[in-house]
Amino acid sequence: MVSLAADRGRPNALWQEWCAPRGRLSTDSGAGAPAETAGVQYLMPPAAMTDQTARPCHLLCSACYTPCSEADAHVVPHWKPHRRMVIKAYRCGACRPAAIDELRAAVAAGPEGLEASFHAFLVRHGRDDHAEWLRTAAPEERHAVLLAIVDAVDAGQLVLNP
Repeated sequence: MVSLAADRGRPNALWQEWCAPRGRLSTDSGAGAPAETAGVQYLMPPAAMTDQTARPCHLLCSACYTPCSEADAHVVPHWKPHRRMVIKAYRCGACRPAAIDELRAAVAAGPEGLEASFHAFLVRHGRDDHAEWLRTAAPEERHAVLLAIVDAVDAGQLVLNP
């Protein structure tokens, strides 16, 4: 996480970069008081900005549109036939099994472009090990490898992060 907070009373570089083009210069004192650096004054972030704790994250299930906690949210590969692309879908715990079944059915049908798109999806999500497994598989084995990857997602052995 990147913080715009000041370091020991002086604005850090990121805060300076943010303030300078926005004309956030001030001469008053107190909370939000400027700090002088090389003859330029930058507005300091209020104390509340630096003391905030992380709030719990909620994601929206892309099937039932219900907000769910980060602990109950799952990233599931989803085949979009009209785009010929495997995309990231967020599913709640209740909708996840149906999403896995849909993915398994799409892989079984073997539409054109699914293999390449699934490979690109795995690379985008930093799962180079599985992407390499798919890439190096013999053409007659790729279907079985795709099903094995879907099974790994289903079993929780392959976890994709939001």
